Amino acid sequence: MIQDYNDYYKQKLEEGQEYQDFVASVLLKMGIVLSSYSSKKYQYAKGESTNGIEIKCQKNYKQYGTLCIETHEKAHPENMDYIHSGIFRGDNSWLFITGDDETIYIFSHTMLKGLNGHYDTYKTPTSKGYKLPIKDADKYCAKRIDVIEQNTHNDKNRS
Repeated sequence: MIQDYNDYYKQKLEEGQEYQDFVASVLLKMGIVLSSYSSKKYQYAKGESTNGIEIKCQKNYKQYGTLCIETHEKAHPENMDYIHSGIFRGDNSWLFITGDDETIYIFSHTMLKGLNGHYDTYKTPTSKGYKLPIKDADKYCAKRIDVIEQNTHNDKNRS
């Protein structure tokens, strides 16, 4: 089980890092520069980025009809206790960005904290939180970026 988890963790880490780079490139086209911390030392001490932006990839959210909003985590499934994470981590994060390669949702942590306790919860061996229905994500997000439309708009501006 430990080797399976280690392989799974590495795969998800790589997917997350690729998604973070993708979001950074989309934001840059909008004039927003994302400066991520890459070391665990700075991520634990400061947060995910100098901007206070946390990014989570959710490739399959459309299949389930919800976005998973993480509130607690544990580094390994064999650990006994979950610790605050995601919107309750207590670092410099004030924005939470999530979605997939087609749609990016930007939420304020304040909004997501206020929604906690109003939706069904989820629990995995390493994470727990709540499931925000897509229709409500559209209502509560600070901004929704439809990447295809964004790219089409940028291409038209270059012509």
